[in-house]
Amino acid sequence: MNLKAFDLKSVLSITALNQLGIQGEICCVEVSGSDLFVGTTAGFIFGGLCSESPSPTTPSEVDVRVKRKCHKQLNTKKGVTAMESSSAISKLLAVSDGCLYMLSTVDLEIYCDGSPLLKNVHGICVNHCASTENPFEIQVCLARKKTLDVCLISDEGVKVLREIGTGPSRSLHRLSMAGDFVVAAYSTGYVSYDWRKGHSVTLITYNDAELPRPYVCWVQNDEFMISAPGGLGVFVKAMGVSEKPPIVWLNDVVAAAYIKPYVVAADEKSMAVYGSSDQQRKQIVSVHGAKGLKVFEGRLFLWSESSVYNLPSIGWRDQVLSLLEVAMIEDGLKLAQEYEDACQPEDLEFFHRFAGFVCVSKGDLETAKSHFGNCDLDPRVLLRLFGDLSAGFFEEIANDIPCSYESLTTLCGSDEERKNQLRDFTMEFSLRALETGRSSSHEVVVGVFKLLTEKEKTEELINFVSRWHIELEKDRNLCLQWLDSRNLPEILALFQTCLGDHASALPLWKELLKSGIPHVHQDDILSQLVNILNRLSNDSCVIWNYAALIFEINPDKGLEMLLTFSESSESLTSCDDVVDFLEKFPDQRISFLENIVMAKKSTKEKYHTQLTKAYLEAVLRERKEKSNAKVAELREKLQDFLIRSDEYRVHLMLNLFRTSDLSEEQAIVHGKLEDHVEALKIFVHQLRNHDGAIKYCLRMSERKSKGYRQKLFLLLLKLHLDPAIDDTLRAELKPRTLQLLREHRAEYLDSAAEVLGLLPKDWPVSAAASLFLWSSVRYNVHRKRVLQLQASLSRAVLLHNQYARYLLCKDPVLLKRDRFCCICQKPFVQASFARYPNGVETHVECARNHNVCPISGKVFRVSSRAVQ
Repeated sequence: MNLKAFDLKSVLSITALNQLGIQGEICCVEVSGSDLFVGTTAGFIFGGLCSESPSPTTPSEVDVRVKRKCHKQLNTKKGVTAMESSSAISKLLAVSDGCLYMLSTVDLEIYCDGSPLLKNVHGICVNHCASTENPFEIQVCLARKKTLDVCLISDEGVKVLREIGTGPSRSLHRLSMAGDFVVAAYSTGYVSYDWRKGHSVTLITYNDAELPRPYVCWVQNDEFMISAPGGLGVFVKAMGVSEKPPIVWLNDVVAAAYIKPYVVAADEKSMAVYGSSDQQRKQIVSVHGAKGLKVFEGRLFLWSESSVYNLPSIGWRDQVLSLLEVAMIEDGLKLAQEYEDACQPEDLEFFHRFAGFVCVSKGDLETAKSHFGNCDLDPRVLLRLFGDLSAGFFEEIANDIPCSYESLTTLCGSDEERKNQLRDFTMEFSLRALETGRSSSHEVVVGVFKLLTEKEKTEELINFVSRWHIELEKDRNLCLQWLDSRNLPEILALFQTCLGDHASALPLWKELLKSGIPHVHQDDILSQLVNILNRLSNDSCVIWNYAALIFEINPDKGLEMLLTFSESSESLTSCDDVVDFLEKFPDQRISFLENIVMAKKSTKEKYHTQLTKAYLEAVLRERKEKSNAKVAELREKLQDFLIRSDEYRVHLMLNLFRTSDLSEEQAIVHGKLEDHVEALKIFVHQLRNHDGAIKYCLRMSERKSKGYRQKLFLLLLKLHLDPAIDDTLRAELKPRTLQLLREHRAEYLDSAAEVLGLLPKDWPVSAAASLFLWSSVRYNVHRKRVLQLQASLSRAVLLHNQYARYLLCKDPVLLKRDRFCCICQKPFVQASFARYPNGVETHVECARNHNVCPISGKVFRVSSRAVQ
C-alpha cells in the first residue's frame, strides 16, 4: 500500500453549523456544481457555496472552503434521510419523515407552498444513465411502501412512468438506478429490477445477522457494486453477477463509491481505497464515525455525524510516479493505462522510461530493455551516464533522465560489476537502436565505438567501423585521440584502414604482423586484416598495397582476399592482374585458376591453357621432389581437366607433354584431336596399359553417343588384333583381347560381322563362341525380329488409316449456294471447304483444329469399329 490516491480534508463541521443555529447531527450530503447541501437529524438543510483555492502548505493541491448561502428547516422537523439535486432545473429533492420535498437550490424555498411533493416516500435515487429527451427533467426512482415508482420530475410536477411492485413490505436500505435498471438493497437481499420490461432478479439473499447494513452503489453502465456477507464487495451486472472478482473489505462497510479507477469504501474507523481492476487495497485513511460516501460530478465527499470531508484526488501522474519510485512498476503502468482518457502517448513513454531506470537501479536489465524499447529511448540518454563516453555530448537530452538517476553512481553505487553490466547493456541497446534505424546520430556511433574499444570486442568492432565509418569520420580526431590514450594499436590500425588512411595503417599492420602483440595470435590479426580488406575489395589500390604483406606471412589468407577481390571487382583485367601476381605462389595460382574455370565457368582459352600449364608445372615440380602420392593426385586432376575442357590450346599442350614424358596426358590430347588410333597405340603398344586404354575409351565417350563409344572400342580391338605387331606382343595381347570381348561384348554386338572378320583364323570356333559369338547371334536375331514386328505394325496402321479415309470419302458431300461458314458467317466462294463428321461446314482457313468441332467442342477420333 504505497499509493496515495486521495487526501482527506474537512470542509464543514457540525460546530460551524450549530453556530448558525442549525441543530441536529449531519445525516446526508448533496453537492450540485458549486452548491453544497447538508441535511441534519433535526430537519435542517444547510446550503453553502464551495470555492477552491491553492493549499498554503502544498501549492500543487487545492483546498475547498464552504461559505454559507442559506438554510431551511422542513416542516416535519424530522431527520433528512436522503437528498438528490439537479443543476439543470435548479431543484433539490429531500426526503424526511416519509415525505418528498422539492426545494430551490438558490434559496431553499419549498415548492407547493411548503407542502410535500409526495408522501409515503422512503428512499430516492437519481438515474445515472437517464435517456430523457427533455434536459429540464430529472428521472428518479422513489421507494414507497410496496412499490418502486420511476418518475420524471420537472417544474410542472411529478410524472410517474412506471410502478414496480415489490411484493410484501420489506425494510429498504439503499437504492441505485442506471438506465433501465434499479437495484434495491433490502434487509433480506438484493433485487435488480428492469423497470421498462417489468422483470426482476434476486441477486443475493441474506439475513440481518449476516449483513446488518447492506449497501449498493453504481459503477458504470449496467454494473453495480453491493456489499455481501463475509466482508465482500461484489461486482454485479443488472441481471446477474459480473465476471470481476470480489473485493475483500477491511471491515464492515458503511458506504462505498466508485470513482475511476478506484472503489472507495468507508467503515466506522477508516476509509480504504481499492483498485477496481485488481481488487487490491491501495490506501487506508483513518476517519471515525463515517455515515456516508458519495461521488458528486467527479468529486468525492465523505461525512460523519460531525463533519463533511472532501477527498481530492491526487494527480494521476503523481500516483503513477509514486508507484514507480518504490519499484511497483507493473502496478504503476497498469494504473496509467486505466487513465486512458487523460494519459497521452508521451506520458506513457515517460513512465516506461522512468520504469526502465528503476529496473536498472535494481539490476534488472532485461526488464529495463523492454521498458526502454516501449518508449523508444534515445541511446544518448544511457550513454550520457558515462561521462568518459559523452565527452561534452548529449546536453540537450538531459531532461529525459529522471533526476534521481542522472549519474552512474546513483544507479550502481560503487559496485564495479554492476557498472560493467550497465556498460554492456548500454552498448547492446545502442547497437540495436542503430541497426533498427531508431537512432543514427553520430554521437551514438562514437559512443558505441568507445564502448567496443573498451571491451576489445575486435570482430564486432571491425563490423561496426566498416558500417559506420562515415559517421565516425565526423569525429575522426576524437576517435584517434581515444585510441591513442588507451594504447590499442591493433584497433587503431583497423580504424585507419576502414577510414581509408592506408598510409598510416600499413606500417601499423606490418609492425603487428611481424612482431605480434601480447595475447593476440598473429593469425588472428591477419584474419582481421583480411576481413577488412574483403569489405574494401572494390578498391584495387588498397588490395595491392596489402597483398605482398599478407602473402609473405600466409599465402592462403592472401588467396582468400584475392578471390573476394576478383569476384567484386568490375575491372575486366582484375583476374589477369591476380594471375600475374600469383606467379610466385604456384599452389595459390592453381586454386585461383580453378576458381575462374570451374566455379565461374569461364570459357576463355587463356585461363584454361594457364591452368593446364600450371598443373603440368606442378607435376614436374613434385616429380623432382619424388613425392609419388602428390604426383599421382596432380596427374589425376590434370587428366580429368584435359578430358572435360575443350578450351585450352591442344597443339601447344601436345608439344609440352611430348617433351615432359607424360604419355597418358599426351594420349588424351591426341584424343581431343580425334586421333584416337594414335592415342590408343600409346596405351596398348607403348605403355602396355590395357586398363588405361579401356578407361580412355570410357572417359572420352562420356558425353558422346553410344555409336561413338562402340567406335572407340572397335578401334581398340583392331589394335589388339593388328597383324603388323610382332609375335611376342600378339601373344601378350591375346588374353587381353579375349577379356575385352567377354567383359565389353555389348560394345561389339552392332558390328559383330566386322569383329568376326578380325578374329585370327587359327583361333578355334569354340573359344570365339564362348566369348562373343553366342551373344552376337542372339542379339542380331532379336533385333531382326523386332524390326519385322515394327514393319508389320506400321503396315497395319497404314491399312487402318486408308480404310478410315475410304469411309469418309465414299459418299459425296454437297455444298449449296445458300450455305454459310459456321464460324465467320461468310458464304463459300471457292470449291474447297472443310466438313466435320457432325455436319459442321467451314472455310478451310477457319478450321483451325481438325479434331475438335468449333461449334460444339466435340472431339473426333477414328472409331475402331469403323475400321473393322
